[in-house]
Amino acid sequence: MANEYFKLMNEARKNGAESFTYNGKTYVAVKTKTGMTVYKAK
Repeated sequence: MANEYFKLMNEARKNGAESFTYNGKTYVAVKTKTGMTVYKAK
């Protein structure tokens, strides 16, 4: 069972969103060297 953070993160990744908000924090998209998109707290 996925938690709320992962639901929001996967939705943002699918839509190519620059950022999403969870629990009052903003997470922004960052590309890794390998080209994978990850989100980190701003």
